[in-house]
Amino acid sequence: MRISRRSDTLIVYFPT
Repeated sequence: MRISRRSDTLIVYFPT
């Protein structure tokens, strides 16, 4: 699981 910060939104996504 990787966490990326964009603007003021916290995006959590799983690398495939």
